[in-house]
Amino acid sequence: MGGILLFTTSQLSAQEKKAQQSINYADELIDITQIPTDSISHDDENILCYLIVESMPEFPGGYDALMKYLADHIKYPPEIDHLNISGKVVVQFVIEKDGSTAEPTIIRSLHPALDSAVIDVILNMPQWKPSYQKGIPVRCKYTIPVHFRLPD
Repeated sequence: MGGILLFTTSQLSAQEKKAQQSINYADELIDITQIPTDSISHDDENILCYLIVESMPEFPGGYDALMKYLADHIKYPPEIDHLNISGKVVVQFVIEKDGSTAEPTIIRSLHPALDSAVIDVILNMPQWKPSYQKGIPVRCKYTIPVHFRLPD
């Protein structure tokens, strides 16, 4: 097997990490801490999934534990090892009210086999602490990048 390494956002610059706390809207990064939550409608019957909530979902152990989990569980598919593909797969998924993960969608693809490896790990994650809006657990979308790179 070849030498492909997986790295996660824990190895990104401070500026790239800051972008993880923002939402890309109309090609501009909006700091979600600057949006007043009382200006958002909270009628759960009309909301399928929140993008911005008062209390964001949290992976058990926090963000660093999430990055370690991804690095430990996502394996480079051996059937494409010879292609030496490196780059970033971006995945968006829903954290359900009970903390389970659902509906993974690849936002940025590198190769179908890499995308599939990321989706499999997302669907088999342990339960998260769900997001809350006005003290009530709600569904929330979450986006993370997963980096594949060649070893030095």
